[in-house]
Amino acid sequence: MTTGKRIRALRAAAKMTQAELAQRLEISPSTVGMYEQGRRQPDPDTVLKLCRLYDTTADWLLFGSGMAQVPPGGPMDIDVLLSKWHEELVSHTGRLFYRTAEGRLLMLTADTIERLYQAVIIAAEVSLRVQ
Repeated sequence: MTTGKRIRALRAAAKMTQAELAQRLEISPSTVGMYEQGRRQPDPDTVLKLCRLYDTTADWLLFGSGMAQVPPGGPMDIDVLLSKWHEELVSHTGRLFYRTAEGRLLMLTADTIERLYQAVIIAAEVSLRVQ
């Protein structure tokens, strides 16, 4: 199942129209349609909104892996979550890109993925200490 089909399934299960979902996501109905048809991928902000709206994980929404829904009140093990995210990134080495501050589009290499993963690990540790 594709990301678009998962979005469509979540929307249909919630008995929402594309227009209603678009309003909740603050995007156009045609953009929702393009997501569902697989002609466009949601940006990170939209993915976060979809996950919050439907109580699902980005891992499941984007890749179909992991849990389809976050258990109500159930904590997610941050180490497991980050480990799965890391594995998924590694599996897409050479197929993901990022934009630099100067606007250049660069490929996410294995080295870049490792640096990104370590930065997220540190950020998670700092965040958990602050709480």
